[in-house]
Amino acid sequence: MRFSTVWAVAAQRKLIRTVPAVTSNVAISMTAFAVCQEGVRALRQGDHDAWNSFWGGAAAGAVLTRAAYGRGFHLLGMVMWGPLCGSIHWLNNQARIQEADVSAATRDTGYYYYTRTEEGQQYKLHCRRPVPASAGIASESDAVDESLAEEVLLDENQRKAAGNFNFYMVGSVETSPNNKLLAWTEDTSGNEKYTLYVKELGSNKHVGTPIPMTSSNLELGGNKQVGMPIPMTSGDLVWASDNSHLLYTVKDELDRPHKVLLHAVGANKTDTVVFEEGDEVLLPHQADVMIEGVSLGSRWLVVSLRARAQQSLVAYPLPGDGSMPTQLGSGQAISFDEAAFELSGALTGDFDSEVLRLSYSSPTTPRSIYDQHLPSGRRLLKKSLAVLGGFSREQYLTQRLWATAPDGVAVPISLVFKRDGVKLDGSDPMLLRGYGAYGYPYEADFSRDDLSLIDRGWVVAVAHIRGGGEMGRRWYEDGKYMHKRNSFTDFIACAEHLIKLRYTSPSRLSIEGRSAGGLLMGAVTNMRPDLFNAVIMGVPFVDVLTTMLDASIPLTMTEWEEWGDPRRPEYYHYMKSYSPVDNVVAQKYPNILVTAGLNDPRVGYWEPAKLVAKLRDMKTDSNLLLFQCGMGAGHFRVTGRFARLRETAFEYAFLLKTAGLL
Repeated sequence: MRFSTVWAVAAQRKLIRTVPAVTSNVAISMTAFAVCQEGVRALRQGDHDAWNSFWGGAAAGAVLTRAAYGRGFHLLGMVMWGPLCGSIHWLNNQARIQEADVSAATRDTGYYYYTRTEEGQQYKLHCRRPVPASAGIASESDAVDESLAEEVLLDENQRKAAGNFNFYMVGSVETSPNNKLLAWTEDTSGNEKYTLYVKELGSNKHVGTPIPMTSSNLELGGNKQVGMPIPMTSGDLVWASDNSHLLYTVKDELDRPHKVLLHAVGANKTDTVVFEEGDEVLLPHQADVMIEGVSLGSRWLVVSLRARAQQSLVAYPLPGDGSMPTQLGSGQAISFDEAAFELSGALTGDFDSEVLRLSYSSPTTPRSIYDQHLPSGRRLLKKSLAVLGGFSREQYLTQRLWATAPDGVAVPISLVFKRDGVKLDGSDPMLLRGYGAYGYPYEADFSRDDLSLIDRGWVVAVAHIRGGGEMGRRWYEDGKYMHKRNSFTDFIACAEHLIKLRYTSPSRLSIEGRSAGGLLMGAVTNMRPDLFNAVIMGVPFVDVLTTMLDASIPLTMTEWEEWGDPRRPEYYHYMKSYSPVDNVVAQKYPNILVTAGLNDPRVGYWEPAKLVAKLRDMKTDSNLLLFQCGMGAGHFRVTGRFARLRETAFEYAFLLKTAGLL
């Protein structure tokens, strides 16, 4: 939008007194933006004094803008200063990124596989280099020989540019066991419907035709190429051991993955259904322990566990003769010492490998990749996420707290702050996040973006509420169906506990949740609007009752397994008691930012739009209520790594503005 248009509209609506006042502040805004790059250069070089001086000047500009705009500040501040501050934070976050970077390599069947990014490019390159003949068996000290030629298997930047796509996301990338073919899936609209491709490596020749699945040609076997198909694969695939067949999943007309098909690569014949939804395979476990994964080799079995909101791995040695073990024993436990963290692991290398690849992160520790030799326990750091700008993890502290829910249940909270950046007297701003649905755990991991808040004195926390998977299956069951309100009261209890301990106060507390976490935000905001200063609802599932009553909407019938079927009276009335759209009342609400995606297949954009319209009609305050709809995005926002920063920067600018820090 042109600034001249902004002030013409503002003047017409009497939001400002004179156009010259705006003109002068446009000059201030443009001048401030012109020096943004100087601040970024200071941050990249670790000169925090220069950066803070720059930011102080920018904040002073905001004060001048507020003084000049008067009552028009909310409109013009978000139109003019909001994008400016968003740009500052985008540049701030980008300054911490090592743009040209390489992942830790994974050894498999004669090659080291890895991804890398190039400076200025938003997407990954999938690459490999051969394992030297002299390398021997896989070990924790394996290293890529960069003197050997690199082979670029897939360049996501090139694919996106060639198709001129607004949205581009790769689902799976897999090489065949003989290393001669590459299969991958890609979504080019944001609707989570992927097309599967296969090509010969070396020649880059495509094998056969893409496999675009529509509900109509499912009945024909799925191999027929159609004119302008809507891709319906779920994005998952795996090679069969004969190098000639692929296993992949497809979705039905309601967007549910429901079949696994076997595809003969390059052959013009009907794909075979090898599995169809109906049977369940269960792995028994304790009620308070979640078994999250299993990795199997010829010598070791590694099990991933989660209990009391903390993850661990247990490695069990297997009989050397390949026989079935009669019992596994106690195993070798693998964990870390921080108060809260995220940990995963799997055997790496060939099937006989005794090397365990670990991925570790905490709110204070950037993503770190380790290889551990299981027989000896030797552990070697292979890669740590680079964070530019003078970052040092020792400057930050991670804590684990426990709040008490109304029914007496202890609810875990993970939080992080800068050791010398907070007062802990109730005056510190805080961002509290939550999700609590589908049994998905909200990981306590590192966020490079959050440093923009933490370095400015914010406490960032996660409430691990019921409905998630942090504390086992029972924890999930106690936050779904007719127990869903436990998720909301757990979150409120966490907020009250943090306020009681003087980590923050209601006037300084902001909250955020996405998707089902957006439902959480809508519910707790209706229940306790006095407890929060600002709320971000990302692609929020807020019109629960209407959506769950409409079986024609994709995913609705699947979602009955999470929320219940409102065609039954007991579920209808229970859903209506918490559905955010149905519980908006005439009262004061916090500052609210609501986002949506036009191509979102999970939460229709009309749901958050409907909530915003009802809030505008009912609320009795003058706080900010903003609605942002991504016109080229789906449920997971934009895809480029720099484009994502712009969206995050906009949200952080909203948080800073509503906290009185702009």
